[in-house]
Amino acid sequence: MKEFIEKLKGKEIFVGRESGTDRLLVYLSINGQIKVVHIGNPGSVPKSVSRAIPNQNKAHISIKIDDNGNINVSNLKPENVTFVNGSPIVSKRISEDDKVELGADHYQLPLNILLQSAQKLGQPLEPNPTPKPEVKTFNITHLEKVWNDFHEGDLAIKDKQHKMGLQQRIPIFFTIGAGALTSVAWSLGWGEWIRIVSICLTGIGLLLMIYFFIQSSKFNPVRETDKLREDFQNRYVCPNPECHRFLGNYSYTMMKNQFKMECPYCKSKFKE
Repeated sequence: MKEFIEKLKGKEIFVGRESGTDRLLVYLSINGQIKVVHIGNPGSVPKSVSRAIPNQNKAHISIKIDDNGNINVSNLKPENVTFVNGSPIVSKRISEDDKVELGADHYQLPLNILLQSAQKLGQPLEPNPTPKPEVKTFNITHLEKVWNDFHEGDLAIKDKQHKMGLQQRIPIFFTIGAGALTSVAWSLGWGEWIRIVSICLTGIGLLLMIYFFIQSSKFNPVRETDKLREDFQNRYVCPNPECHRFLGNYSYTMMKNQFKMECPYCKSKFKE
């Protein structure tokens, strides 16, 4: 990345989402002219990333590279949200190893690719460009199971949460029934056995309430969901060991269509 930074010293790069195609749009001024480059496939950038409109000088963030090669990222509007290493920022100096994410969906900015693309808008890095490296191809069949495990696990947590909510209502019916029997027994002068039944129903209701309370205290849906999502994000990644980045919260089928069988970060090809 250092060679790209060297060519971009003194430049300010603007980054955002291209309206209509939802690709990453990068623009900067070269010799007084606005130069634009697009990164990624259509639909690869979520709507939470603000639009980049060169002729209106609008974007989600700007990246300034000073004469010493320092990189500074600035969030351009209060409505935007930008993260560096998981923390929201307004403006922050970063290094090439920092993770920059845009929008509430935490779209991870491919910083290396972005700077390389921006540098190409100016003078070429070398008089004679070197041959492009061979594009690697990786099998992604295993990612279908990773997605299915995550999806089924998420549904199981929601189903359990729903069932526990219904179970916690059961004691109410015993308590209501006990109260109704007691009222009828007192008004009609029924025998003592009706009162005994009422007391039993109340006791059963209390026991069920305690039981369901203990069961619910053992189940934390928020923690279970976080654990499931963390495992998913660690497994649903580009199979290229040199990349290994999270491919986003898309279903396996949608992911294939979204990325066109190509990693949006390292550009490795995918196959089944």
